[in-house]
Amino acid sequence: MKKGIEVLVFLFIITTLIYACKQNENNNNSTTTKTSEARKLDSIASKKGEVDFKLVIVKPTSARYNKIYELVQKDTTLRDFIRAMNNRIEFPGDVAIVVEECGEDNAFYSADSSKISICYEFLEHMMSIQDKNLKPEEKLLNATAFTFLHEMGHALVDKLNLPITGKEENAVDELAMVVLMSDTSDVTYYAAIEGAMQFYNDALNEDLHSFPFYDTHAPSLERYNDMLVLIVGAYPEGTKDLVGEGPDQLHPDRAEGAEDEYAKKLDSWRRLLGTAWKE
Repeated sequence: MKKGIEVLVFLFIITTLIYACKQNENNNNSTTTKTSEARKLDSIASKKGEVDFKLVIVKPTSARYNKIYELVQKDTTLRDFIRAMNNRIEFPGDVAIVVEECGEDNAFYSADSSKISICYEFLEHMMSIQDKNLKPEEKLLNATAFTFLHEMGHALVDKLNLPITGKEENAVDELAMVVLMSDTSDVTYYAAIEGAMQFYNDALNEDLHSFPFYDTHAPSLERYNDMLVLIVGAYPEGTKDLVGEGPDQLHPDRAEGAEDEYAKKLDSWRRLLGTAWKE
């Protein structure tokens, strides 16, 4: 696999997250005076544009997020990524991707408002744990791409009324990774790795003895391994270093069927999405 990465051109197909999503908007309505960005969001549902995903950037009230706000405002990579997703997925209506201050470290989809919220608190956290040598725009996309795809999966389930068995959180994890890995660029491969590693980092701080197994989210280590299966299945020859018995590797027993598992997941999502999947 080629190692050259044309970051500023292709970084829009990137990931990184994989962060637990909670469908809760209680902290998003704390002000009564609307900013111009918020008024813009209000009008999205009634406007027919050229794209289905629309980016709305709400200025944070806390000065600590000003640098991230300015980066999102001036950088084009997030917009390029959203544009690329409009070329891959056809939605029956508009979905707003809103970067905003939420009062919590989170990202979530709200069915009532057809809105994907990506919180400044979440971006701050995810950008802070990345390699200090990465450029700010790289960290920004790494912090948003996989999470956006995950939340996009929830929006697809909602808008297309898709049949889902098992945990929906697991299903949209799969969709996010399948969308990434079905692209052939080198950037996508490294982005997927970064996204999966976020689950592993979460697992390091997770106590399975007190884990709420009734929760809609699976343990992070399980989600990490499920993501590795799809990466290894998509690129079996280029991912041999990801297979082994180390704590951050995919066990050989699971890796043995990774190609078939990836192929089945890809075929399943293509059939589920039907004409909404564009390649």
